[in-house]
Amino acid sequence: MDTSDSEDLSDSNEETEPTPSTSKEDMEVEVSESEEWNSASTMFIEASSSFSVVVNPSVSKDQEHIDVVCANLRSALLVAEHNLSFNVIDHITKINKVNFKDSKVAESLQLSRTKCTMIIQNVLADVITNQTQVLGLKELDCDHGTAKGLYALLKQSLTEFNIEAKNVVGYCADNASVMMGSKESVKQYLLNSNPHLISNGCICHTIHLVAVSAAACLPEKLENLLQNISTYFS
Repeated sequence: MDTSDSEDLSDSNEETEPTPSTSKEDMEVEVSESEEWNSASTMFIEASSSFSVVVNPSVSKDQEHIDVVCANLRSALLVAEHNLSFNVIDHITKINKVNFKDSKVAESLQLSRTKCTMIIQNVLADVITNQTQVLGLKELDCDHGTAKGLYALLKQSLTEFNIEAKNVVGYCADNASVMMGSKESVKQYLLNSNPHLISNGCICHTIHLVAVSAAACLPEKLENLLQNISTYFS
């Protein structure tokens, strides 16, 4: 085979091989799709982006020092947000130094599991609380007591607070079939929007049913006596 023919064949092979390329538009689409299913990471990024505001410039030497402090806070928040082991922060710090060799912040970042633990316990814990807050209690006028009608009223109330039904993570109601039934109920409508919904019936009613079931083995006279004692003192 002639040398020129060999070079032409090599050139043709190189032209037929697909060259992977990622345009700016493709990257934006990928980021957009990622944000739709990874809302937890999105909320983490939004929360950590405000760290540069809360750092007091008067105690910081320069902007680079502030950036290093913010990087420490974001890394510690990442561990707390995703329930990661404290041991992983040692590896994250090292891999950031390797991946971002041109970054002065990554080069200056010194965050071990001991320091990360102290930041979470003594800094982040003061501003991040895990508690239940009643944001609102509404009385709704309901013309019909069907599951579909009750769900429509519930969804209307959520809309007023800009909360989508798919973002509801917990649901608790009395044990009536219209509220907690396995087929046609408000719980089932919520599960259709969020299959990972955690639902619980009325705990007081559930405990009462347990007590009734346990008392079934007792003589009827004893059960009546206990009820009479309760009625007398009430």
